[in-house]
Amino acid sequence: MDIEYLKSQVPAMDALSLMPISGLTRRQVWRHTLPHSVPGPSLLWFVRGNARLIIEGRAIGIGPNVCVTLPAQTSFAIEPGAQTQATFVQIPTSPLLPMPEGVHLIRVHDIGTQGELSGLLDRIAKGQTSGGLGSERAALARLILVSSMLERLTGPDTAQSAQSASQKLSARFTREVEQCYATSATLADIGDMLDVTPTHLTRTFKSTCGMTAARYLGDRLMHAARSELIDTPNSAAEIARDLGFSSPAYFSRAFLHHAGETPGKFRNRNRPNTHQSDAASGKIRPAQSDQRVSLMS
Repeated sequence: MDIEYLKSQVPAMDALSLMPISGLTRRQVWRHTLPHSVPGPSLLWFVRGNARLIIEGRAIGIGPNVCVTLPAQTSFAIEPGAQTQATFVQIPTSPLLPMPEGVHLIRVHDIGTQGELSGLLDRIAKGQTSGGLGSERAALARLILVSSMLERLTGPDTAQSAQSASQKLSARFTREVEQCYATSATLADIGDMLDVTPTHLTRTFKSTCGMTAARYLGDRLMHAARSELIDTPNSAAEIARDLGFSSPAYFSRAFLHHAGETPGKFRNRNRPNTHQSDAASGKIRPAQSDQRVSLMS
């Protein structure tokens, strides 16, 4: 066995992140409900309650014991119900951890398989919390088991059903938004990219997603703004520049209109200390024992 080759396939485990859908405060629920994407592949494991999931502009109802796989850069939003209990897992990119191609909604009927998947994710989360010697190798081994389980469970019947013309246009729109939301592109600009009028785009997107295209674009931009305010030390002026606003004042007005408070007040209210910021980011720090994630409770 070529040890050096094997080492080259081991992923950077700091890309691994587990975030409880039910574990965030009401002030942080926007991390789920506003549309966004993550750089690598991910999965959602719903174990209790119902939720509404929006994937690439398509609204889908989700119940318990459903696993959703998302390729890298797939836009999504989650509207959890009162009893929703689920976990969002960001998977490191590696040939050792192949993920299904495309979006899959897997209804896990077998009780043993349900317990196995929950148990693997629960032990990964607890290992990240406690740290210790060999914790990264243990997490990688368990992720390999999760990856192989998903390979067994996925098939043609678990993939998203064939899309209508409206759904295809909505998906194309969300992909364009992911590319240009921080460039000050307008709805008309994106319509030109897709060769459709803003009116047709708005009507089509609302039929598949339940919201207007303009609101979706604004929500995506504001998810990025809120994330930067909480997760980075960047000033409001720097964030305004990074997200394509013409001026810090315009950014502040737009943020106030969307969030109901100024960027400074939002940052101060949501970042009273580093401890809370780390927990909200989905990174489970070894020293934060009170931020343990349990999928079995």
